[in-house]
Amino acid sequence: MQSIVDELPSNLPFADQRLRAMLVLLFSSAVRLRDRREDQSRTLSRSQRIKLTHFVRAHSRQRPTPADLAAELDLSPDYFARLFRRSFGRSPRAWLVEQRIRQAASAMANSTRSVSQIAIDFGYDDVFLFSRQFKQVMGIGPSAHRRHSGGRSI
Repeated sequence: MQSIVDELPSNLPFADQRLRAMLVLLFSSAVRLRDRREDQSRTLSRSQRIKLTHFVRAHSRQRPTPADLAAELDLSPDYFARLFRRSFGRSPRAWLVEQRIRQAASAMANSTRSVSQIAIDFGYDDVFLFSRQFKQVMGIGPSAHRRHSGGRSI
């Protein structure tokens, strides 16, 4: 900014061109700064978040990926991941695991199917992974959850 002020009274050759160039640099820097701030404040809209929630509920047994979620909103995977993290405060993958486990917990509470079968129903080939993630999300293991929720254990 001081360079612009110093250039104003100058009688040197091409002073006008140097002044114009400095002003262009100043304004382009201001625009870039504004764009960067706007980009950092962007999040998924309410309708986009609702659309994602409905999509995951409808497809949780097929184990959707973050790329599937991005495609559902017609966004690039990288841009989607940034918006998602700003909107939900966690990664898309962590959110997907949480959603799937919560649906499995609901199914377990309302079913007499075994924990192994429910794990398979929700796309888990490894029951131990299912149990570990279940405990991380719900705070207790699947069998304990079933006992506390009134479901029958098999």
